[in-house]
Amino acid sequence: MNELKADDDRTVPTRPFRILDAPRLRDDFYSTTLAYSATSGVLAVGLGTHVYLWSEAFGVQRPPLKDQHTSNYVTSLSFSSENGSKSILAIGKRSGMLCLWSVFEPSVRFRIDHPDTITCVAFKQTKSRRPSERFPQVEVDTEDLAVGDDNGYVWYYSVEWSDDEVRAQYDWHGAMTLLAKISAHSQQICGIAWSPDGTYLATGANDNSCLLFELEKIIPRRTLSEHTNNQSALTEAPGLDNSRVHSRRDRTNNLLPLAQTNSVPLATALLNFTGSLIAGEGRTVYIPMNCQKHRLTHSAAVKAIAFAPWRPSLLATGGGSNDRAIHFYHTPSGACLATINVYAQVTSLIWSKTRRQIVATFGFAQPEHPFRIAVFAWPSCEQIAAIPWGPHGSAWDGFMNNEYGDCGRALSAVSYPGRPPAYMLRRLRSRDSSSSPDSSTILERLTGREQSDPGGHAPSRAAIRPRAKEGGLWCSRTTEEGCIIVASSDQTLKFHEVWTSSKTTIEGSGPYGATTKSPPTSPQPLNITVLNAHNNHSTLECWALVPGFEKTTEPGVSGTASLSLGALEGNATYTVIPPHFDGGLHNAPALQWVIFLSGLAHITLPHSKDEAWIRGGQKGSILVLDTHDVSAEGHFTAYTSDESTVAVEVPLEHVPGHRVLHEGACRDGEL
Repeated sequence: MNELKADDDRTVPTRPFRILDAPRLRDDFYSTTLAYSATSGVLAVGLGTHVYLWSEAFGVQRPPLKDQHTSNYVTSLSFSSENGSKSILAIGKRSGMLCLWSVFEPSVRFRIDHPDTITCVAFKQTKSRRPSERFPQVEVDTEDLAVGDDNGYVWYYSVEWSDDEVRAQYDWHGAMTLLAKISAHSQQICGIAWSPDGTYLATGANDNSCLLFELEKIIPRRTLSEHTNNQSALTEAPGLDNSRVHSRRDRTNNLLPLAQTNSVPLATALLNFTGSLIAGEGRTVYIPMNCQKHRLTHSAAVKAIAFAPWRPSLLATGGGSNDRAIHFYHTPSGACLATINVYAQVTSLIWSKTRRQIVATFGFAQPEHPFRIAVFAWPSCEQIAAIPWGPHGSAWDGFMNNEYGDCGRALSAVSYPGRPPAYMLRRLRSRDSSSSPDSSTILERLTGREQSDPGGHAPSRAAIRPRAKEGGLWCSRTTEEGCIIVASSDQTLKFHEVWTSSKTTIEGSGPYGATTKSPPTSPQPLNITVLNAHNNHSTLECWALVPGFEKTTEPGVSGTASLSLGALEGNATYTVIPPHFDGGLHNAPALQWVIFLSGLAHITLPHSKDEAWIRGGQKGSILVLDTHDVSAEGHFTAYTSDESTVAVEVPLEHVPGHRVLHEGACRDGEL
């Protein structure tokens, strides 16, 4: 990673301002055991088999969950939407158990046993409106929940969470309706994200891919938004030949079959706690494999997925150990807009809500570096802040014996505004809440005191300001947008300030998230085709060299655009290649620039259909890096021109600074 300039506008504190102990926190790339509710101001964390709650106002608490066997640990957590105002926590367990509980209630409403390990749970960011399952003539708020499992399936539920008045009057606790079961991936699902407008569902998995589903194209609109009383009608997903639909069945005792007919029920038991589960014919659609809008291929498992909140068509993904990069995609077209090599597992991605910035957290680094948090600007992809960790995740105190050592790993992260919302506290003190059946229990749970406790008292109406952090007050930028909480492999939760003072407007953006205003004057990059190597195979990529062209003061060309090609090593050579010469299969002899002055070179790869045509002249440069130590077989080169091809080979000491634009050779219009 590039070294940062230490100016006030761009630097962020390297030390966390708060650290919470998290014993039994799983050191597992595939687990996501942090969740934050903006509705209740509560942070949930999975520690082994238990879930703990923490808040600025009320400290540490435990939800009313029964103890489980030590092998049945928490794998994933997610809170419901902020505008739904329910603060429902979904808890996924290794055994396949799914629990739903609201922090405003004294008991769990739903507990369901899935047939396979639950690996990921994710609520949609906004509530939906659907007819009630109990009162079909009434439209109610519902929450959409996606549950990923160890076999690559996504279970898509609609959750109706009845309020206290309905529960008291009708003994109706709500319902979970299984809208769809999606056969998505061939291996376990690692990450799920919803687009802010609810149009797309993105899933990442251990099969090295991120799938982008356009929900209205695969799930009938009636299933997504309407209630039907015609239980015998079959529902087919548009464009799907093999969609299976199953009958509605309240309080069903079986989950959906995986690939069987309706006459062969699955034997796995499903346990309803107090609500109803609705699944089956006319209500649930089975989506077979390969029904996604786009398959976004990576080089490792995909866990970190994030849609830009101010541009739903902009998606960022992060790959695991063999990928070590952040990729940006245009969701309607599936085009890769840019790639940032970060040389580490990407464990989480969080977009700023007010800035064109994205923060990433990192796991194992290769080659080793101490940075576990970094912030990048969009669309420049420039690294604008980086936070190093010391040995085993401790505070950074500089190098030790010129070695990084084990800097620990950032396992996952959530955005944190730093205080409970004022309206939540007002709600607890309001007359309506105090007269509801569970208001006293809610207040007791949130304050951690029983009514009989003489020292008990209700929280203040005023919003709770962030406490003074260790070492000083919060920065103004953090008060405005908050910070992030990072789960660390040293079994702690670290509160880090990450957003810089310099702010980039998010208004007036174009279809790819780039601003439509005139860009500031900055060095223009040079786009170049690169022969690189990944997983011991040669690859073709398109890079933008950074920092780009700058005005030179060199005598004779002063004031003109100039770009450094990097430090040179060894002797440059001038080669004349005869017409129609076949260079065969070979590796680059060294890291080198090859500048074709004339002729034509055709480059192909033994393990890919990618190819590059390099024509001599102004656009005739290529960076060749697939030496024998990183690529087992190298690449083919054929010189197909009727004239001699003249090339200048310039060995390099180091790879020049760059950002990856996309896989494959640069297109002619990009050079």
